[in-house]
Amino acid sequence: MNECIKGIFKLKNGNWKCDKIYNGVRITKICSTKNEILTFLKQKILEIDNMKNEKLDSFSKVPTLQEIFDLYKISHNWSLNTIKKGNGYFNTYFDDFKDKPVSYINNNILLNWITSINNLVNTGKIKIEYANKILRLMKNLLKIAFQNGFISHKINIDLINLYKNTNSISEKIENNYLNYDEFILFCNELLKLNYRECITMDKREFVFVLKFLYYTGTRINEARAVQVKDLITSIDKKTKNNIYYVLINKQLDEDKNEIKYILKNGDTIGRKVYIESKVYNDLTNDLNYFNLKNDDFIFDFSHENRPYNRRSISYNMKQFIAYLKNAKRLPSSFPDYLSPHGFRRSNTLYLKQLGVSVELAAKMQGHSVSVMLNTYSRVDKNEVTSIFK
Repeated sequence: MNECIKGIFKLKNGNWKCDKIYNGVRITKICSTKNEILTFLKQKILEIDNMKNEKLDSFSKVPTLQEIFDLYKISHNWSLNTIKKGNGYFNTYFDDFKDKPVSYINNNILLNWITSINNLVNTGKIKIEYANKILRLMKNLLKIAFQNGFISHKINIDLINLYKNTNSISEKIENNYLNYDEFILFCNELLKLNYRECITMDKREFVFVLKFLYYTGTRINEARAVQVKDLITSIDKKTKNNIYYVLINKQLDEDKNEIKYILKNGDTIGRKVYIESKVYNDLTNDLNYFNLKNDDFIFDFSHENRPYNRRSISYNMKQFIAYLKNAKRLPSSFPDYLSPHGFRRSNTLYLKQLGVSVELAAKMQGHSVSVMLNTYSRVDKNEVTSIFK
């Protein structure tokens, strides 16, 4: 990945790759020249716009909520699995008015529907995370209807509020981490997998990705923008000892697939994430093995498989954890799920074990001290304060 310009990538073999999200539709293709890939991209964008406009223009009268839902699935390029789940939500919780014109819905009907969903949550019949998916779907459908003039501006879409700071979500966040021993065990078990067990990913590449996220605690979009040259060693002027760190000064915008030299918190200068010498040597040895050069992005391994992004890492983590737990190669207490962001929480525990001060840990992760204490710790604040001192 030597170039990254608005979703157009130049591969090491000289070919050009398009990997871009447009109006919820993923556009991907590999061509031999840049002009060829740009022509393809323009044609594909035109097709997507025409498909959506033709669908809207085909309604001779005000569409039903079911027709809006069908349009939503097409425009967002849902997978078969997502369509199956979405159909389940829609048929179960939108049944009272899904076949009626969308203009039938008014504030009273919407408020009664929201109340019915809240009652299901309060009585424990559906989980809060499940309710949020239902509420979010209704909000998106009404937005489409409103934007295309199918419903009145008098309908208050903001009546639909998602649940926040819920116990179930907090519990998921609370368990979304690995301590050092769990992480080493998981990596070792991954490396023991044979080809048949690990067919979706190159196991050494995948373990490298996990090691980088765990030891640096970077956000996934920041990690995907790191180049080999960003792994730096220097000499401390006072102690004359070697210092090893990763320079985080850019991130990948996944929607536009382009590099931005501004971080999530608005930082345009960047920050240094310090790592141990053994970690630095381990990571650089892997990069040499993968034959990546200074300007190469560290998560690019010059193959045509799926990129190591948020979705693919989450999917493979879930699959590998389930497989290894079923094979009794991981303890039952091992988390069932770990997102890329969970490695930031794992990194907090790792830094705590190293005795890093909370101020330095917060600076390396790009957080305030209060956020580091309140959000990224799984233990009592007093205990964290006593350790990070």
